[in-house]
Amino acid sequence: MFAIKAFAKESNYKINDQEVDQLFAKAQDVSLQVEHLQTLIPSASDAAKNKIAAGLMGILCGEFGIHRFYLGHTKAGLIYLGWTLCSGGLIIGLSAVTFGVGAILFPLVYASGVVGIVDGIFYLISEDAEFESKYVKNEKLIQWIN
Repeated sequence: MFAIKAFAKESNYKINDQEVDQLFAKAQDVSLQVEHLQTLIPSASDAAKNKIAAGLMGILCGEFGIHRFYLGHTKAGLIYLGWTLCSGGLIIGLSAVTFGVGAILFPLVYASGVVGIVDGIFYLISEDAEFESKYVKNEKLIQWIN
């Protein structure tokens, strides 16, 4: 076993209160305020985080409009979701009644998914400022068509 020896003893150190007070008097206030912290700490802005999250949601599950709900566009998100559910239900119903002929309309189910994927790609390739102005504040159903 190794024995640990203390090299410094408490009695070896003495605090000179007068010298400490002089150092505090000479010291400058270096407290940081919140606005200064943002310049000192490099981090992605909220817009960049939202851009990446919304882009991935659009690509992975855009047919359900989750990316639009995430951006706060509830009306557009409901349209995406409604389109996917209604077109899927319509095709299943038509296929049952027409003995499979209604399945010709099956690409309708993918329409909202394709638009969601395109939304996600545009979110990811846009600059932060462009994403904020063109996509976050724009509540049009298909945002990338001018």
